[in-house]
Amino acid sequence: MQTAINKFVDYYQVLHFVSIQANSMVLHQNFVPDPENPNVKPPVALLASEGGITIQFTSGTIKDEDAERLRRMLFRVTRGKALVHFSAPFTQDRVQRVVYLVVF
Repeated sequence: MQTAINKFVDYYQVLHFVSIQANSMVLHQNFVPDPENPNVKPPVALLASEGGITIQFTSGTIKDEDAERLRRMLFRVTRGKALVHFSAPFTQDRVQRVVYLVVF
């Protein structure tokens, strides 16, 4: 029973952190032109269907003490082409854990 509860706590922490990070990646939709800089264009999405880019991510939870090791490993494996974000630590079964989000 405790294992199932821990999974739900992990799911909640991951979904909450990912929703915050995903909202920060959305383009600003209320673009207001600057009268002093008329040449500035609104942000344009670089969609894969239009020859642009595709962004994918994976997320989960790990022990807080393993966060830096995960960051270094992903940097080496992807040759610096992946971003890793970590949440603030939370306690689960007396163990400090963090949520990670890898964007590639």
